[in-house]
Order: sequence, then structure tokens, then C-alpha cells
Amino acid sequence: MTIKIAFTGHRPNKIPGGWDGGPERDELVSYLICALRDQARKHGPSELITGGALGWDQVALEAGLKLGDMYTPTKIVVAEPFRHFWIKWRPEQIEFYHYLKYSTTLTHTITISDDGYSAWKMQRRNQYMVDNCDELWAFWDGGLKGGTANCIKYAQDKNVKIRNIYDEYRSI
Repeated sequence: MTIKIAFTGHRPNKIPGGWDGGPERDELVSYLICALRDQARKHGPSELITGGALGWDQVALEAGLKLGDMYTPTKIVVAEPFRHFWIKWRPEQIEFYHYLKYSTTLTHTITISDDGYSAWKMQRRNQYMVDNCDELWAFWDGGLKGGTANCIKYAQDKNVKIRNIYDEYRSI
């Protein structure tokens, strides 16, 4: 049976390695690969759903791609809140995102809205991910404000199983 796992979490300022990545971010990617591999051993292959944003979303995307390269191919859905949502990122961030997104045929992109930015589109993207997953894996520091907190609350209201990788990772 395929388990659908969606991801919600913080932007780079609250991710190990911050905006520049480096070895701390690589360790987080490796930790997530191990967690996904263990999940696959217990329950079979997973379908991953990520929003593609800077930070945890891209950690999840990268881990899913590397897991698929090492083991069983993993289907990955990138749920973009609107077309070209990355347009205001730095060029190297856009390049890395496109590298991740287009480096395999296992990645499928869904665009929630055709129009430009609006805050509600981020929440609609989060709702799509929660509505289409069996589990939500978060990198959440417990803060009560922001998109990650809103996504967690929505998942709680929908009785979706939540696994907070933030707590696990911080305890090692």
C-alpha cells in the first residue's frame, strides 16, 4: 500500500544551515532520507507531496529525489500555490528549485492558481496537501503563527496523522 506523505515546515531562517545550506542542511536531508527509508520498509513505497518553497519544502523534495535514486522510485507531487511563485527568489535559488523539480520524471507539478501572489493561495496549497495525504511530516518549532502553524491546525482539524521531524531532529 502506498502511503501519501505531505510536508509542511519553516523557511530557511529556521532550518539548519539557514539560507546558505551547507553541511547542517545536508545532515537534515540525510536524516529525512533515513526516516523515509524506514517508513518505506514498514509500509511500502510513499508518494510525497511538497509545496516546493524555500526551506523544509525543498529539504523534503531533495530527500525524496535522493531516496528514489537509492531505492524504490518515489512519486513526488510539487503543489505550487500559483504559477511562477518563485519569481522573487535569488537566481541561484530558482536554479536549485528547477534542478530539483526537473531532475526526474517521477516529479509531477500541480498549480493551485494561475494568477499571481495572494496570501490565501499559500493556505489553499496547504489545504490541498493535507486533503491528499495520509500523514503530514512537519518541521515545526511549535510557533502559533504563520503558514506552518496554519497547516498543522488544518491537519489537526482533519484528523491527519502529524509527525514533527523538528522535535526528532533536535533531540539527536
